[in-house]
This record gives sequence, structure tokens and C-alpha cells, in this order.
Amino acid sequence: MGMLIDDLLSFSRMGRNEMSESQVDLNEVVQDVIQEGRSETEGRDIQRHRHWPGQCGPDYQPA
Repeated sequence: MGMLIDDLLSFSRMGRNEMSESQVDLNEVVQDVIQEGRSETEGRDIQRHRHWPGQCGPDYQPA
């Protein structure tokens, strides 16, 4: 919970700074999320399916 609050505070400060556009590898983001939640899902039968392109940028429009 503390990490969430810290991240939200950091995000709120971003509005004061200029943001830059960049490509994002969604597969890498998903793998990070899966790794972070692995201890919570250990021993459970969970199936994950991904249905999006590997990378996207600021102009990405889902089909």
C-alpha cells in the first residue's frame, strides 16, 4: 500500500514537468506485473492471455 501511495504522489508531481513520448513494450510491462504478483498467485491455477501488439506508442489506437 505504501508503494501505491508513493507512486501516486510521484505521478501527481509529473503534471508540473514536461512529459516526453516514447515506445512501450507491453509484453515487458505485463511480465513485470506477473513477477510482482507471483507470490500472491502461487499454488493457484491462473491462465493469462495477451491479445495486443508487443509495442505501442502515444498514437496507438486499438482495433
